[in-house]
Amino acid sequence: RRVHGGIKAVTCSFMSFYRRPLPTPPCIAFSSEEGKDIFKEALTEGNMQIYFPLSEQFTTQAEPAYCGLSTLTLALNALSVAPGRTWKGVWRWYFEDMLDCCVPLDEIKRTGISIGQFVCLANCNALKTEVQFASDTTVEDFRSVVRRICAQVDSVLVVSYGRKGLGQSGDGHFSPIGGYNAARDMVLILDVARFKYPPHWVALSTLFDAMLLQDPVTKRSRGFVELTKDSAPSLLLFRVVSTGKWRQVFLQLYHDISVLWALPQPSDSNEPPSDRFRAAMRSVLECINEHHPQLLDTVTAHQSLDKLQPDHRKAIEKMIGELESTKLYQLIVEICPTSAQLGEGVTADSDEKIDTELSIAHVMTVFLLALPEKVKNGLQTSSETPNPSLALFSLEKAGVENGPLHDEIVRLKSILEELESFCCVRTSFLGQSSCAAGNCCGPSSLTAASNVH
Repeated sequence: RRVHGGIKAVTCSFMSFYRRPLPTPPCIAFSSEEGKDIFKEALTEGNMQIYFPLSEQFTTQAEPAYCGLSTLTLALNALSVAPGRTWKGVWRWYFEDMLDCCVPLDEIKRTGISIGQFVCLANCNALKTEVQFASDTTVEDFRSVVRRICAQVDSVLVVSYGRKGLGQSGDGHFSPIGGYNAARDMVLILDVARFKYPPHWVALSTLFDAMLLQDPVTKRSRGFVELTKDSAPSLLLFRVVSTGKWRQVFLQLYHDISVLWALPQPSDSNEPPSDRFRAAMRSVLECINEHHPQLLDTVTAHQSLDKLQPDHRKAIEKMIGELESTKLYQLIVEICPTSAQLGEGVTADSDEKIDTELSIAHVMTVFLLALPEKVKNGLQTSSETPNPSLALFSLEKAGVENGPLHDEIVRLKSILEELESFCCVRTSFLGQSSCAAGNCCGPSSLTAASNVH
């Protein structure tokens, strides 16, 4: 502490920074005179179309390790993807803390995300992805993708690269490509770490070399991801969240459902499930009941149905009716009668308690219908005869078609399949780890960082 005119002045005990000098070369600042000339040339070429929707949503990452989340948020808003929950007040808008379906946010704040985790998050949020590792392609192919995407507005190209390849400080980083100058063969990187470096132009070949640098965690090169809005219906009611529990739950269900497969086969497919089946089924339901709050969230847990738009409310009410007509729901209520009791939720803004209109039986039914086939099949092999009782887990057998429940399950199932694949559950359970890339979503393996500002 120092005293100036009788007032104590406090000096910081740590070093802080206001931005970093942009290394030139190889980078050229977007706002420099040369950067403006490159922009005008690219605009004339027609290779700056994607710049405009991206610039409307361009943002600074909210945390030092949020480059992946901020880049994905920017892409989602630029592609006009409507999230299934509110941001502030009545407005639905993507922000970084919504992207929690594959990796817990606390983990991301500490370590960042890998390219595999980025793809998982994108797929969970209504985007189609085409991922390419730099070591598996050529600079010519990369140039072709850049030229195509920069000349349109329906897809966003995200690059994952090593900053050292551009002469910058730090290591792995995500940012979108905002344009391409074909005559100079240069790309515009809209760097989301604007507190560190401004948007800048760099030679396409230099960026490609920076993507070839190995991620020290995954032991693979970095790469690029093409993002496109998925035409499939968005989730109406449910939302996948992550608290690091998915791997544990998948493994538990994988084991419990294997017990169901091992039970004696009924002689008649219309025969009611046996007591042994019901007992084994109870173990499955207990697992879901214990963990579902950390896995699935619902719109009605934070907002009562009467506050939703009429079309949205009617679709959810129809979905609940369709759920209650399935044999699986009826069996769950029979095995666990208390599961049919309606629960309570809490509003996001005022902590006011509300009726959720949903019971744990509804959640259990959706969860089981949406489970990935690998988890539903347990240890069953293709040569084994399926247990007819497990037809209850099939949406087709449930007779649900072309309605809100069908669309919700199909969308939710695609997300859970992405998570199951991402967590390497099946091979891990059999002792044949395919997690060499370190891309599992359990707490013990969430080290895939190296992507921090």
